[in-house]
Amino acid sequence: MKKQLAVLMAAATAVTTVAPVVANAEVKKIKDASASQVNAEIKKALDTKYADKKQDGVNVTNSDDVEAYMNSRYAVLLSAGGLIEDKDKGLLAWANSDYGKVAPAVKFDLDGVDAATTFVVTDASKATGIIERAVLSGNELKVFIVDKGIKDNSSVFKTNNKLYGDADTDTEVALENAYNTVKTEKFVKSFDDENKKLTLTSGAVIELKAGAEAYDFKKAFAADGQSLDLTAEANNQQSVLDTITKFDVQKNKDDKTVTRDVASGDTVLYTVTNVQNTVIEVPTVYTNEAGYTEKGADLVNKLIKANDAVKNPADGKSKKFNYEGVNYELTEAINYDAPNAVIEKIGDKYVLKFKAKVKDANDELSTKTIQFNIEGKVQKDLVRVLNDLRGTTEVVVGHFVKLAGADRFATAIEVSNENFEKGKADSVVIVGATALMDGLSAVPLASVKNAPILLADAKNGLSADTIAEIKRATKDLNRKTVYIVGGVNSVPASVDKALQEKFGAVVVRLSGADRYETSLDVARRLKYDGVVNKTAYVVGGEGAADAMSISSVAARVEDAKVSPVVVVPQKGISRTTRDFVQSLELQGSFVIGGEASVSTQALSDLSKVSPAERISGADRYATNVNVLKTFFRKAEPVDPRTEVKGLVVTSGDTNFLVDSQTAGVLAAKNNAPTLLTGAKLTSDQLSLFNKDGLFSDFAKAPGRTSKVFQVGGVVAADVMKTVVEKLGL
Repeated sequence: MKKQLAVLMAAATAVTTVAPVVANAEVKKIKDASASQVNAEIKKALDTKYADKKQDGVNVTNSDDVEAYMNSRYAVLLSAGGLIEDKDKGLLAWANSDYGKVAPAVKFDLDGVDAATTFVVTDASKATGIIERAVLSGNELKVFIVDKGIKDNSSVFKTNNKLYGDADTDTEVALENAYNTVKTEKFVKSFDDENKKLTLTSGAVIELKAGAEAYDFKKAFAADGQSLDLTAEANNQQSVLDTITKFDVQKNKDDKTVTRDVASGDTVLYTVTNVQNTVIEVPTVYTNEAGYTEKGADLVNKLIKANDAVKNPADGKSKKFNYEGVNYELTEAINYDAPNAVIEKIGDKYVLKFKAKVKDANDELSTKTIQFNIEGKVQKDLVRVLNDLRGTTEVVVGHFVKLAGADRFATAIEVSNENFEKGKADSVVIVGATALMDGLSAVPLASVKNAPILLADAKNGLSADTIAEIKRATKDLNRKTVYIVGGVNSVPASVDKALQEKFGAVVVRLSGADRYETSLDVARRLKYDGVVNKTAYVVGGEGAADAMSISSVAARVEDAKVSPVVVVPQKGISRTTRDFVQSLELQGSFVIGGEASVSTQALSDLSKVSPAERISGADRYATNVNVLKTFFRKAEPVDPRTEVKGLVVTSGDTNFLVDSQTAGVLAAKNNAPTLLTGAKLTSDQLSLFNKDGLFSDFAKAPGRTSKVFQVGGVVAADVMKTVVEKLGL
């Protein structure tokens, strides 16, 4: 997306009637559009009129009704070799159009194409033949649909405020000059020259835009709404300037009300090629409440497999897919990035649109572009479908909640979004994206602090999306404690700074020289806060998979307390660890994993200060089953174990265990055991779904509102199919 560069300068020649161009508007490029698609877009654009027939989106006033094409909200321009003016067929050379007659004042961003060399479409129905001939001739045809701007169904508005880009000599404000002056002020922390964006020392962000109201940088407001005087005589110290969150706007001379033209908006650039565009309307394929429909899953899986075959031709998989009785073959990979794939609001529905270039599998010469339109009532449902299409894992028909992002960071955000309504989290816990054992010990901490676990990159710290999720999930972190678990090698110091500066939070970092010391530091914090119950769980430092089975158990909040997870070396427990465990005065402790993770010596050391029991299995999946059987029960009220009220399914692959980590708080909150899975469920895992198994009735009991969560996009489709089938979802 190329940012528009047009900025109206005070020193430049200007005409009072012409609308300014929005400084941050975009040229949205859509390649390989068909003639039929573009003709439909042109008709829609030119049929969209201003309510007042005297308005043209360029001049502030006109004495008479304007031409029909000028009364349209959008300007439609063509650029291609071989085009000639033909008034009878709805095509005017730029210079002969009403736009060209006020040149050079009209400024459209045409992605480097000179407007003077373009042609203006005045009649959509008449220009159809011209566009088709241009395409068939082999010349590249560019079609620009320019938004001339609209506000309250009008191309103009009245205001007594000055605007950036005004050309009236009494109110003219030079955007560039204003920006360059203010960016050196002491209340500005940083600035973005390209977007004319200022970050204030308070953390607030303001942006100077052509056509927008001009700020009065001598009249500011603090966060509490108090008006601040920034004149030179005020002698304000930096502490005062740091409270500024916004500014007043400048008024016209004598508070005069004037009529201004609405600033121009985005330009959509279609590059038209000789393709046959077939539009396929697809009804809703997925909802969060019901999961994928059978037809929806069939379509999505066909596209996933065909796209994967195109991207990985060496695998020898088929690029073909059948849709409604027609056999197609993908000729190139589907691009699911914007603007090739977009979600639009149309009427009362949201629509996911993307294109697939195909040929008829039975006719090599028959090629076309299919435009898919997938509808839904909820925008997030379509985001789920789009994310699934981008992956390689098949989707499953059934009623379960799928929480999976493009990567581990995005998945953690999805889990947080599911677990916490807006503003309901009391804190946040940040762990390193690759520091599995640090994150494991952090799960009980996050649970008892009512906080999501979000991930930081070892080099880049917190992403913009993660910061946005912290803002959404929490209400006000100012002077509240937030936690970082792990050293600066896994969670860089920039994260401390970001949490302090963006949220005003008090940052507590819990870490040690290694994963063992870090887990102790977290446990010490739990003890210090008085939130440790009478049970602890001990896991081996190399047994991450075994450890993930216990995270949701340790994180269960009972009487405002949780169980610490202590990470120990395989060979034995240090005296420091032993002394700390003894100080907890536990009623019992559990070692999770076999001797390869925690040796008999370590178990013996632990037994000296606390009753200890080992829970293990032949492998990570068997250990997982035994953990679930030990700590969860069905609906028998006399059983002291926790009743199963949900299920979290994650991948047991070491590369994706981080998803189990970030799901720990969600699992604990829903009394949901975490089922670690491979390519298929093992026989031991299948037994959990049998008639008398742990999960045999949890979805069927009267009044039960059980939820099944798939966390992470790599959980095998066969696994979820089995879960859906066994639970009758």
